[in-house]
Amino acid sequence: MLVMELVIDESDLRSTHWFRVRLPGPDPDARAWLPAVRTEDRPELPNRPTPMAS
Repeated sequence: MLVMELVIDESDLRSTHWFRVRLPGPDPDARAWLPAVRTEDRPELPNRPTPMAS
């Protein structure tokens, strides 16, 4: 998770937290940043170990 730019959604929820996610598909290095604001659907997020800095 990264703390960066403020995001405000249509329900006026606010967050500065972003998640880096892997994208499905043939490219194993495909990644995207998603804001932590989720208004319509709130599925459980899996626990993942925090990556260590290299």
